[in-house]
Amino acid sequence: MAVVRILRVWGMWESEVADVLADLWGEGVRAAFQISDGEVQVRIAVSGLDPQEAAARADRIAAEASRRLGESVFATDDQKVEDMVASLLVERGWRVAIGEDLTAGSVANRLFVAHPEVLAAGVIRRTEVSPLAEAEELRRQVGAEVTLWVGPGTTTDRGTTRVEIGIVTPEGQLTDVFEYHGGPTAVRTVAAAAALHRLRRVLSSPAQGRRHSST
Repeated sequence: MAVVRILRVWGMWESEVADVLADLWGEGVRAAFQISDGEVQVRIAVSGLDPQEAAARADRIAAEASRRLGESVFATDDQKVEDMVASLLVERGWRVAIGEDLTAGSVANRLFVAHPEVLAAGVIRRTEVSPLAEAEELRRQVGAEVTLWVGPGTTTDRGTTRVEIGIVTPEGQLTDVFEYHGGPTAVRTVAAAAALHRLRRVLSSPAQGRRHSST
């Protein structure tokens, strides 16, 4: 029986992940990749050894894979990103208010279903100014410590959908831009996941107040 280790990755394409880890696989070591909501799950299976040796080898390979992938690895279990966001908010005694245009309530719904106690408010409406300005105004209106605003989707000349988000916390503010291929439903799903992941990174890192761009 194979010993399995799981790495869950966000912020890299599947092909990028596969290229970075390509030389780790060999005799007795297999890898499988699964994509869901913009996340890449890496399943590492080690077989052909006694259980203790297989477990030790699987641990070494998983550790090296994590080192190479860096902060793109966000979990080694089945914990969902909304659970991680909620835990980070609870640690600080904060709540979040979420405003959504493109994602039409998908972000707030994921968080509310899992952890309603950390959601101060959810707003669905068209973005009238920049997502960051909307997030700042929502924070003033609701009084939540953290606000996240997902802007509209705009079509680029490459045929992708561009979406900007704004995040405000007591420690700073941030904007981020994503571009995705696909139809409206697919883009809405991956954009909702991206918003939660970006919020997770902001809450878990002191480095805020910079403008980032991701495609």
